[in-house]
Amino acid sequence: MCFRRCLFTLQCMSTDHTQSLSDGITFQALAPVDWSKIQSVPVDSMQSQTASANLRLLNALNVLEDVPQEFEKSSQNQSESSHLDAKLDLILGMLGELLHQQANIPETSLVTISAHALLLTEASAVGLPAVGDLLRIRLFLDTRYPQALVLYGTVSSTSAAGFSLMLCDLGDLVQEQFDKLIFRQHRRAIASSRSESDA
Repeated sequence: MCFRRCLFTLQCMSTDHTQSLSDGITFQALAPVDWSKIQSVPVDSMQSQTASANLRLLNALNVLEDVPQEFEKSSQNQSESSHLDAKLDLILGMLGELLHQQANIPETSLVTISAHALLLTEASAVGLPAVGDLLRIRLFLDTRYPQALVLYGTVSSTSAAGFSLMLCDLGDLVQEQFDKLIFRQHRRAIASSRSESDA
């Protein structure tokens, strides 16, 4: 059975979805995402290509999120940082327009992301997968940079509004960058919540 083969070769994580999402750091995003059912997870060259593309994307997104501490210490450096951000946004905007013309950007869903699981809600109920289905997920984490993070996993639960997915092993390098992105997004959400409550 292909699902068991995935468990053996790629070490898909435990199907205890509730514990996985609550144990680690998570963040939520309204993000373009789509999925397709597959019979087995790609191996060998295709798996290597996917891992390489995911690593490049996560490295790029983490660079975009990275703000050196010295830029946070003075108003002059904050001004310089804002100026660099504006230039970067302009470049990304132009690049994004080119990539948008080639990419098939899906509908957005509310996605809760942890290191080893995804929970999709506010998703279209049409064609929802069933528990145990093996899926290929395309997740667009930053619409300024419309390249999809490609993930594989098994559906652990479903509801009228969506489903949860346990992710297959991403590999050490990709997992490290994925964890870093999740932590930064989680920290940003906390900072935003605090600033809103102080206002």
